[in-house]
Amino acid sequence: MVRDAAKTPLLTMTKNFAAQKKFVILMSPKGVSKDAHGLCSACENGGTPALHLGGLAKRHTKLHFPCQGDAPTMSDPALEAHEHAEHAEHAAHENNPFVSLVSITIALLAVIAAVTGSLESIEDGSAIIEANKAVLAQDQASDQWAYYQSKSLKQKMYSIAADAGGTHASDYAKTAKKEGDEAKDVQTGARKLEAERDKLLEESRAHEERHHRLSLGATLLEIGIAIATIAIITRHRLTWLLSALLGVAGGAVAGATYATDLLHLFTKTH
Repeated sequence: MVRDAAKTPLLTMTKNFAAQKKFVILMSPKGVSKDAHGLCSACENGGTPALHLGGLAKRHTKLHFPCQGDAPTMSDPALEAHEHAEHAEHAAHENNPFVSLVSITIALLAVIAAVTGSLESIEDGSAIIEANKAVLAQDQASDQWAYYQSKSLKQKMYSIAADAGGTHASDYAKTAKKEGDEAKDVQTGARKLEAERDKLLEESRAHEERHHRLSLGATLLEIGIAIATIAIITRHRLTWLLSALLGVAGGAVAGATYATDLLHLFTKTH
């Protein structure tokens, strides 16, 4: 909407400047984007300066003279980032020991939660990998057992032919012995593959168990962080203590996941 400056009561102190140019009133629910000198983002590159009035700014209204180029956008990500930075600066200047203590607690819990979450993902992936290896070992063992049955069948057939006599009886006997020896080797290989399968399944179950424990620890840590955030808002020390206890419990559960393995490693090295 375009109006003449002399007809607007709010612009009496700028009528001398506005008499020569038209101005535009832009309504923005996000507020006015301007720098420390009162210039809007659309005027920073040589355009006509915008006039921002205190009364209008309180109602998120910007009085702006047309600039060169496109019209300014309604939402400025840089402005939102600047507002968040201002909030952080205000919190830093608050100089409240309790808030600082809770903030440090949140930072520590966040670090432990990040490490726990990474280990949880590793254990989950390892459980899947070991389970897949076990399936492959089982397939290989099944193939070996099928081959063993084939060798055993041949050994029986040649043994029967050798026992029947004839001109090739001795050859049949040698072939039967050869097939029998090969069948034993195949059987040994199949049993080794089954043993490897059992070992891989055991490792997969161990990884899965560690994954469950780490999931519990990460959950307790995340709850502790959430409650610590509430402690900053409510300024209740008991709330902060509850978050710290949950954090300690979560860290203890996560640490205990590898306690047995570390104990076994320590006993082996000593």
